[in-house]
Amino acid sequence: MSAPAVQIAVGLAVAALFALLAARSLPLGVRAYLALGWLPLDVIPLAGNTVVKGLRPAQILASLLVLFWLVQRRRPAPGATRPGFVWALWILVPLSLVSGVVGYLLPDPAIYARNVKIAVGLGQVMLLVWPIAILEAVSDSVRTSADITKTLDILLWPAPLSLILPLLPKDLARFLDFTQYFALFAAPFALAWLLTGNRRWPRLWLLVTAVAPCIIGVLVGRAFFYGAWAVSMATVVVLYKRQAAAALIPLAAAAIVLSFALSSNPALPGPLSSLVEREVAQQSLGGRSGRLAILEDALGIWTTAPVFGVGPGNSWPYMHRYSVIDTPHNQYANVLLELGLIGLVAFGVFVGGAIAFTHRAWRRSRSAEHRVLLLGALGGLCGLAAGSVVGDFIIHSIRNDGLALFSQYYPQWIILGLVLAIARLDAVARREA
Repeated sequence: MSAPAVQIAVGLAVAALFALLAARSLPLGVRAYLALGWLPLDVIPLAGNTVVKGLRPAQILASLLVLFWLVQRRRPAPGATRPGFVWALWILVPLSLVSGVVGYLLPDPAIYARNVKIAVGLGQVMLLVWPIAILEAVSDSVRTSADITKTLDILLWPAPLSLILPLLPKDLARFLDFTQYFALFAAPFALAWLLTGNRRWPRLWLLVTAVAPCIIGVLVGRAFFYGAWAVSMATVVVLYKRQAAAALIPLAAAAIVLSFALSSNPALPGPLSSLVEREVAQQSLGGRSGRLAILEDALGIWTTAPVFGVGPGNSWPYMHRYSVIDTPHNQYANVLLELGLIGLVAFGVFVGGAIAFTHRAWRRSRSAEHRVLLLGALGGLCGLAAGSVVGDFIIHSIRNDGLALFSQYYPQWIILGLVLAIARLDAVARREA
């Protein structure tokens, strides 16, 4: 069998296994999705003008999970509600369809018409529908605290393995590549468990998990990883104990002074200097292709279609024509460019609303177990929101390898679904108390 045929066969076998598990139990299906969604298999090939990508288990199993949820659902879970930030996310779906029609019927004449495709636009819409559907299915399917912790355990157990990735041959590393993304999402939970003492895992395992994303980001020069990690860790520490956070300030100041003293570059501390030099070498900072320059290009394009944007999936042909980089490399700029000001407002309501909702749930919870989980989730949400200024890490661009990105970052939607489940359980407990 050829390599593509093998991938298709394995992918179908995985889908069949997942169907058996999800049919047996929806919470088990959620855990199976988290455990299997990362598999790097192009199961259903999709061909474009110059590239061939494919639907991966992350998309196929998500579709099956939602299908089983709709079939098995008898009634909404007790106390279930749909918060405003979820509605804001849903608004993006019809807005994307309207924006796509407008962008298709009224394209910029300077853009190659063959690059503005209805199929690509619909694919971009699906990259929005899948996350919402996962969020809804997980929040309603997971109905006990035990199922919530079992799901997060699956996220945590492979996370420390991410540190061996730089040592592995490329062909082998691709099968453990998922561990670095699991580590990114597990790190704030690990820190929350360490700080509270409410641990389900050995201290060393949690410690390695907590620092792994920073180490990976520095080693491979991935600004998003160490940037998002720093924000998520700071959020957990500050919210857990402000006195502890205040104590870290003089330590951080001392570290900066020491770094200046040891650095040959008087402008930046040694470690920061090397990180900046790496970002410049990757053309992410400075010059015509730097982040600020391409942001200006994206804003310039947006002014030609300020209300509805240029259409879902259409940032690529417009950036290709009017910039030196084919993507804004910024989640917020990408939403603004493709869906206009209305889309950015709705997306901002979603991001801010999700953070505010999780923070409120954390403050109200009377369960020590739930509080530590909500604290970790809140740290991850803040880190992701901050890190997305350097890439489309929440709603992925289909033209920027979005199908593959989705198979790396899908845990965020499971976690957000678990947040809703925890908030629902706590609301029911308060009413019964």
